[in-house]
Amino acid sequence: MVELDRTLAANPPLLAGVIAHELAHARLVGEERVGADQVNEHRHYERLTELLTGYLGMGVFRANSARPGGSVAGTATGDHERAVRSG
Repeated sequence: MVELDRTLAANPPLLAGVIAHELAHARLVGEERVGADQVNEHRHYERLTELLTGYLGMGVFRANSARPGGSVAGTATGDHERAVRSG
């Protein structure tokens, strides 16, 4: 289950990007394409998740959620924890 912060609704491009990112997480874990030990390797797992969003055709949503400084919203640990809660 994925819960999204309601404040994301105020920014549709950001919301779409976070949803794309979280769907990629769900595919990786749900299809058992990554093991528990790989999920703990946060840096590599997040990169794999971002690559998968592009492969699945959702890369444009991630690109549109980029910040002016070039980072993609929702990828920093603090942003990710505020935007999404998985359970």
